[in-house]
Amino acid sequence: MKFTIIQLLRSLSLHVSKPQKLQFISLIVLMSFSSVSEMITIGAILPFLMALSEPELLFSNEFLSPILLQFGYTSPDEVLLPATIFFVSSVVIAGILKLVLLYFINFTSHSLIANLGYVAFIKTLFQPYSIHISRNSSEVINSIVVKINGILQGVIIPILYLISSLITIIGILIVISLINYKIAFSILILLGLVYYSFLKITQNTVKKNSQDIASQTSEVLKVLQESFGGIRDIIIGNLEFVYGKIYKKSELASRLSQASTSFIGQSPRYVIETFGIAIISIVAFIYTSNNSLDTDLSIIPIIGSLALAFQKLLPLMQNVYASLISIKGIKDSLIDVLALLNQKVDYEQNLSDLKFNQSIEIKDLSFTYEGRDKEVLSNINLIIPKGSCIGIIGKTGSGKSTLVDIIMGLLSPTSGSISVDNIKVNKANVRSWMSNISHVPQSIYLIDDSISKNIAFGIESRDINTQLVIKSSMQADINDIIDMLPNKYDTVVGERGVALSGGQRQRIGLSRALYKELPLIVLDEATSALDNKTESKVMNSINNLKVNPTIVIIAHRISSLKNCDFIIELENGKIKWQGTFDEIK
Repeated sequence: MKFTIIQLLRSLSLHVSKPQKLQFISLIVLMSFSSVSEMITIGAILPFLMALSEPELLFSNEFLSPILLQFGYTSPDEVLLPATIFFVSSVVIAGILKLVLLYFINFTSHSLIANLGYVAFIKTLFQPYSIHISRNSSEVINSIVVKINGILQGVIIPILYLISSLITIIGILIVISLINYKIAFSILILLGLVYYSFLKITQNTVKKNSQDIASQTSEVLKVLQESFGGIRDIIIGNLEFVYGKIYKKSELASRLSQASTSFIGQSPRYVIETFGIAIISIVAFIYTSNNSLDTDLSIIPIIGSLALAFQKLLPLMQNVYASLISIKGIKDSLIDVLALLNQKVDYEQNLSDLKFNQSIEIKDLSFTYEGRDKEVLSNINLIIPKGSCIGIIGKTGSGKSTLVDIIMGLLSPTSGSISVDNIKVNKANVRSWMSNISHVPQSIYLIDDSISKNIAFGIESRDINTQLVIKSSMQADINDIIDMLPNKYDTVVGERGVALSGGQRQRIGLSRALYKELPLIVLDEATSALDNKTESKVMNSINNLKVNPTIVIIAHRISSLKNCDFIIELENGKIKWQGTFDEIK
C-alpha cells in the first residue's frame, strides 16, 4: 500500500505527546515573533536609506511624516541618528530572536526524537517472542538507531524550519507589498517558479534515493553485525576483504544517494543567487521605466529595501525547498520507523498473579510456527510435579527447545494448553508465570560489565545482594576462579564475555539463574560447555538447593540426566518414550 507524505506525517503525529505538542505550538508563536522582527527590520531599512540619501522625502511621505512629527522631528537633519538607531536595534532584536528560535527548535526536536526512539524500542521489546525470532535484528536496530535519527534530520527539523520560513516569508512579502505590491508579487512568482521547477524535475530521483537510503543503511548495519559477530571465522577464513567489499558496496550506494538528495536540496539557491540581483534590477527597471511605482519614494531606498528583502527571502525560500526535498528523501525510512511506532502493545496485560505450588500440566499440546505447514510439536501430554527434575532428550529438530519455550510462556500453543496449578497460562497471566522461571540457555548472553552485574543481571548496582552473588557462584562452581582474578567480582567480562572461556560463561549463566532463587529452573543444553567433572559438581549443587526447585533439563549427554526423576524422548515433535535414567540404560 502506498502512503503520501501527509498520511505518514499524520501517523507520526499520533506518537507525539501532549506536552511536546504544546512545545510545538509555543515554537510557532515564537516563529511569529521572529517573523514580525524580520518585517520590522525590512521596514526600518527604508527610512534609514532615505535618511542617508534624501531625508527630505521622509517628511513628504504620507505614512512616515506623521510618525516623525509625533516624535517631535521637524527637520531632515534630525532624522539620521534615530533612523540608524531604529534600524540597528531591529537588526539586533531580529538576530536575538533567531538565536532563541534556533535553540528551541533544536532542543524540542531532539527531545521529540528521544521520545520516539523510546516508544519504538519499548514497543519492540514488548512484542511476543514469536515476532522477535522472525525478525532480522539488524533491520530493527537500524530503524531504532539510524533511521529514527534520520527522521530528526530529515523530517522533524525540516518541518520546523519549513513552518518558520513560511511564516517569515509571508511577513516579508507583506512589508514589500506595502512598498509596492506589484514588485512583491513579481518576486514571489519568479522565485516560486524556479523552486517549483526544481521540485518537478527532481521528484523521481529523490524518490529513488529515498528507497536506496532505506535499504542500503539496513544492509550496512547487517554487514557490521555479521562481521563482528563472526570475527573468528572471518579471520580464520581470510574473509576480511570479502566482507570489506560487501560493506563498501552498500555504504557507497547509501552515501551516493544521500549526496544526490543533498545536492538536489541545495542547488537551486546558487541558481537564484546568480540571477537574484539581476531579477531585482530588471523588476525595478521595468516598473521605473513605466512610471508604475505608484509611490512618492525615491528609487534608491526602494532598491535597497528590495535587496535586503531578497537577501532574507532567498535562504527562507531555500529552507522551504530543501525541507520538502528532505522530507521526500526520507519517506521510505519514515515508513520503516512508523512500522515500529505503530506496533500494537497491550501494556495492561499480565495483571493476574500466578504462583507455582503443585504441578505443570501440558495437555494435548501442538505447535506450528507461523508461515509453516509442518507441526513442530504434536499432541504432547505431560505432567511436571513441583520439586521434580525432568530430562528431555531427542535429536536436533525434534522439538525440544520449542517445548521448553512453550513451558516458559515464550510461545503460545497452536492447540492444547499448558496449566500451572490447574490455571491455564494465557495473555493475562503469562508475565506472572515467567516471574517463577530461571532460564539457562546453551549460549549465554553476557553484558560488557562486571561479573557481579552479569550474575545479578538487570539489577541496579546499589540493589545487588553480594552474599547471594557469592553463594550462587559457589553453587555453579566458579567462585574459586573468580577469587583468583585481580578484581574478583568487579572484573569486566568484555563484550559477550570475550574475556572468559566457554565453560566460565556457562557457569556465570548458571549463577545468574541460581541468584534469582525461583521455583522453576530450565536448563537448555546449559552444561554442554562443561567437562564431566564440573558438570557433575554443578548438577549436584542444583539438586541440593534448599529452595528445592523444579528442574527441566534439555541435554544431549545422557549423563547430565542421571538425577532426573523421569526423562522423555522427543522424535518428530512427539513423545517417543518416557521413563527413568536406569531404564534408559
